[in-house]
Amino acid sequence: MRYVAMALAALLVVRPADAANSAIDPGTSLNIVQQWIYNYRAKPDPAHVAAAVRVLFKTQTFKDPENSGIYLGFIAGAIGANPARAEQLVTSFFPVPAEDEWVVVRAIAYSGLPEWKTLLTSVAPRMPERKVMIDDYLSGKLPTLNEIPLEEAKLGFFDKMSGAFTHNPFS
Repeated sequence: MRYVAMALAALLVVRPADAANSAIDPGTSLNIVQQWIYNYRAKPDPAHVAAAVRVLFKTQTFKDPENSGIYLGFIAGAIGANPARAEQLVTSFFPVPAEDEWVVVRAIAYSGLPEWKTLLTSVAPRMPERKVMIDDYLSGKLPTLNEIPLEEAKLGFFDKMSGAFTHNPFS
């Protein structure tokens, strides 16, 4: 009886770790997907990225853009790490809920792919509601990840003084 109890306990302990490394199905919980994402760098599995992304969409992870940066970064990194299969990977995300299409657009722009504009142009017809955002990335109005400044530029003494003298306080 003691051996049966130990075997059952061992199965319960091993089960969550196996679930984090196994295939991801649409019914997988967000916690399992998070564990899978955290382990992705040590054990890349590009074949299951689309399934993980669909779970993220299903669980409304991107509802709050301020708190979804880690997931956006994961998607962008997965796209950038597989340049030969990037278009196939991105098209496997679809259908994407309309409110989450911004994630796909931004992930492509942030992926670091040399041909990210071509990829974004090829998937643009699937996201007509994001036409303005797509056009802004393609034209350079919105910055890619490498173009976002890490710190705000500090004004020097002469910049402060020129602002003081060029501004008319009586206007």
